[in-house]
Amino acid sequence: MNDHEKRDFQAGLEAEVDAFMRGETTRRTFITRFGQMTGMLAASGPILAMMTDWALAQQKLELADAASPLGQAQAAAMKASMEGPADGSAFRAVEAAKAHSGVTLNMTYEAGLQALDPRNFSGPMWEQLTGMKSNVVELSNPDQYSKAVAEHIAGSGAYDVLDISPAWTPSLADGGVIAPLDDYIAKYMNPADLEDYHPLYKALPTYKGKIWGFFDDGDMFALYYRKDIFEDPKLVEAYQAKFNAKLAPPKTWEEYAQIAQFITDQMAPNVYGAGHFRKAGSPGNQFDFLQQYRANGGKLFGDDMKAGLASDAGVKTLQNMIAANAASIPGNNELDAVSLWAAFLTGKVAMIYSWPPSGRMAANYSQSATAINF
Repeated sequence: MNDHEKRDFQAGLEAEVDAFMRGETTRRTFITRFGQMTGMLAASGPILAMMTDWALAQQKLELADAASPLGQAQAAAMKASMEGPADGSAFRAVEAAKAHSGVTLNMTYEAGLQALDPRNFSGPMWEQLTGMKSNVVELSNPDQYSKAVAEHIAGSGAYDVLDISPAWTPSLADGGVIAPLDDYIAKYMNPADLEDYHPLYKALPTYKGKIWGFFDDGDMFALYYRKDIFEDPKLVEAYQAKFNAKLAPPKTWEEYAQIAQFITDQMAPNVYGAGHFRKAGSPGNQFDFLQQYRANGGKLFGDDMKAGLASDAGVKTLQNMIAANAASIPGNNELDAVSLWAAFLTGKVAMIYSWPPSGRMAANYSQSATAINF
């Protein structure tokens, strides 16, 4: 798109965000526009109806710019896999896997953006290096557990590799759904590579003294905010006058709600203080609550195994969330992660906390790539 087309498209997208918040547009239309903006759908030519259909068509390995940090990391991984050192885990795995060239591995993955990794990067790379193919089976987060169990009970052998949440490890291990990897680690993995894992990500897949998987996604929430708003002289002065404090990124959940409400009061309806993916059943919705609950000292179960939600920590957490909701963009309780990204990227909200792609999209990485480049 040329500059004129980009301006027109941006204006159209902003109008679409406003309409979506008022419930005047379909989710399909909204996702299509958002996908166009971030590079997840082509901005010209036939528009595919659903983002997943588009993802299915992406099978060619595309590496990032070799001059970028991501491109340099990818190049280093490729070199280690093809050239060694010979005792490195990557090189040893590739050499062993070549004996199975032509075999197809059926692997489950969370549907949507997560599945772009094996479709666009790790799957094509593995096939290029070893000749082994991969068939990605996209499942909703609950189905990643239930369907794995169902196929195991049926003895179908439908899945070779499972993408699971660490909380499921004990039940899947005890049920025989997953197998320990210790013998494979001893045979193929350089111990130094295992030690390179962060202690948390070494501990979580370990159960009854055995290792049942490896982390490929060390997910976390981070706060993202508009610097132009936090550095606006008029807002800085007004905040200082009202709260006798500097307008700065919040350090507590109480500060978060207070700052969000202040920005909403000052700038709505053009900009709102915050937005959240509160939509019922939306992936990550439970983590939104849990991060605040634990920060407030909450424990899911006490030593007597009684549920701890009905506690001072539970009440405080819900009060924090209600206060944040009051300061948020209209339609807040119907947003999922993707629509919240769109609201932030079009400048409609001043703060969000979300997953790491937020920073990459805000830095314009995704608009210069075929997809959010893994």
